[in-house]
Amino acid sequence: MLIREQIGEAAGLANSMIYKDAPKFHILIVSQSPEDARILAADLRNKLHSVGLAHSSNQGYARAITSKPDLIILVACDSNGIRSSIFPLLKTNPSTQNIPIINSPTPNDKVKVKKASQTDPESILEQVSKIIPSTQKSLQVGTDAAAPQSDKSQINFKVKQDATNFIRRHINISGLTISDIAASLNISIITLNKAFEVGEEKSAFASMRIERMQCAALLLEQSTLKISEIANEVGYSDSGNFSKEFKIYWYKTPKRFRIESRINIEASKNSRVES
Repeated sequence: MLIREQIGEAAGLANSMIYKDAPKFHILIVSQSPEDARILAADLRNKLHSVGLAHSSNQGYARAITSKPDLIILVACDSNGIRSSIFPLLKTNPSTQNIPIINSPTPNDKVKVKKASQTDPESILEQVSKIIPSTQKSLQVGTDAAAPQSDKSQINFKVKQDATNFIRRHINISGLTISDIAASLNISIITLNKAFEVGEEKSAFASMRIERMQCAALLLEQSTLKISEIANEVGYSDSGNFSKEFKIYWYKTPKRFRIESRINIEASKNSRVES
């Protein structure tokens, strides 16, 4: 599958992220029904929303941690315990507990609902407008105060912010390139690199590698995914290469990092109990 197809035509959609005022949401769909998920994702993308897909509770939880979606929609997740397993995970994790969740009804739910409404974007978007806080309905809200004052600095700030969001939302794609990111924002690679190099002196490529490593660390700490699964979630098709890169960045193997993280978490819990 082509990288552009994997991204879900995000390049064309993301062109408006920087220059248009209409609110854009990043929506994560968790569904055990690929067909329902595809239908809903296509309709939401047509409305210029960015959409991520997951087909299990573990995968959905992992992608919620790494991509920080504005909204999570659980579609056809009533069987196999998917809904009941992912919901508490999301609501007990400080980094995901405030993300709004929509439970899209299924035929097995004990409610009277037309089957078509399972993947009806209109009914879901109506809920979206009610659930997502107004402070999340514009990309500028909550970020302008932190943005630099000069016009050039503001542009660099916005480019870097949108590029970083794009990386996080597609971090599981192993073939994601800097040219993909630049194309998604309708800018040149030179402009993209300049935005990242201002203040931090890091290229866009280096920043993408850092995002992969930091997301991997989060998943090692907060999920039960196998190391090979985490490698896939952060864009490495070869778990051996992932472990090598992880050790270079964190100075320890993924296995050692997970063990030490869990020891630290337990120690922190015990400390709070004692106090």
